[in-house]
Amino acid sequence: MRGWAWPLVFLAAVAFGFGTGLRDRPAGPRCLRCGAPSDTIGRVRFLLPDGTDRVFCSIPCARAAGIPEGARVRVTDEATGQEVDADAAFFVESEAVSVAHNRTRIHAFARTTDAAAHLEEHRGRWVPNPFRR
Repeated sequence: MRGWAWPLVFLAAVAFGFGTGLRDRPAGPRCLRCGAPSDTIGRVRFLLPDGTDRVFCSIPCARAAGIPEGARVRVTDEATGQEVDADAAFFVESEAVSVAHNRTRIHAFARTTDAAAHLEEHRGRWVPNPFRR
């Protein structure tokens, strides 16, 4: 192949790669910080005073983004998948990974019994609310 053809082959391969990558990207809500799917069990949502929200895939992403003034923080209960106010949740750090892509080991639960069971099963420890101001 001639020297001028290689750049064309490279550009075609790159264009094909981007095209298939975009097509295969899963639909659904994405984390505002890292872009990962935010419909996972580690989901965190900031409810802002103006009625809008900000959604994150995990506790570390939400903490890194910072809590806006006046926002309510909601976390996902790992036992049920339902949202609960972070101030009412129980947090455990354990050997189990809750969100694979960032390897977070902090878990949120609505009931102390679920948190205690996870703690015992996965060699964990109680941790304070990571969103406490």
